[in-house]
Amino acid sequence: MFEDVAIFRIIDHSMVNNLIPTSACFTSIFLGLVMPREATCYELGLDESGGYKLWRTVVRSMTPTSIFLVAIGTALG
Repeated sequence: MFEDVAIFRIIDHSMVNNLIPTSACFTSIFLGLVMPREATCYELGLDESGGYKLWRTVVRSMTPTSIFLVAIGTALG
């Protein structure tokens, strides 16, 4: 399978297709579910208005789901 492929190409393939989507998914889960609401409001410079609620909803639900679906699509070819 990998006999004609350089080691750099193998490392690049595993990073792009596995590690980057996994770390992005875990980061969005951490920001949406683990990090306190006050901390994210402060870091983003937002109050708890509609913009922050929209951001939190997207980060909590849509982002991990989208990343997971893209990773599955990439893995399946």
